[in-house]
Amino acid sequence: MVSATSGDIPIEEIKPGDRILAFSGENLVQSTVRDTYSKKTLLLTLVTERGKLVTTSYHPLLTWKGFTEAQKLKPEDEVAVLKNGRRSWTKVKSVKSGKVGIVYNIETGPPHTFIANDFLVHN
Repeated sequence: MVSATSGDIPIEEIKPGDRILAFSGENLVQSTVRDTYSKKTLLLTLVTERGKLVTTSYHPLLTWKGFTEAQKLKPEDEVAVLKNGRRSWTKVKSVKSGKVGIVYNIETGPPHTFIANDFLVHN
C-alpha cells in the first residue's frame, strides 16, 4: 500500500498524476506520481518489529546511514517508518530472499520519496 493524500492505495492501482505522501528530512510532504513500472523479479521480504515489506533486493529504504538497498540490511539495523504521521525507527528482524513475482514501483516528483506499507523509501 502506498500512502496517498486520499488514503492508502494498492501500489498496482497508482497512476501518473496521483498525489501521494512523501517525506523530506523529517517532514511529511506531498508529491505527484510521474510514472509507474512493473516487472517480474526475485522478491525479498524485510521483516521488522513494525511489519513487513516485500520488495526488490535493490530498492532503497531510509536508514540512519541514509538510503540503503534492502539486500544490504541486516538484523538489528534500523529503518524508517511512518508512525502517527511522523518518522519513527524500527529494527530489522530478518531479510529473506523469496520467490519470483511481480513488483511495482513508482517515479515521483521531488523529493523522490514515497511511503510503502509505512516504510520510507526512495523511488
